[in-house]
Amino acid sequence: MATKRQRHTREYKVEAVRLTSTGEKPISAVADDLGIRPDTL
Repeated sequence: MATKRQRHTREYKVEAVRLTSTGEKPISAVADDLGIRPDTL
């Protein structure tokens, strides 16, 4: 059975990029916090 794709707002995406680009947390930790796969970032 196919799963429904998540839709994220622009603000959500911008915040995800900001969190990964600061380098304070590894990408895997940011992805885990956001509930998405690391390769999505």
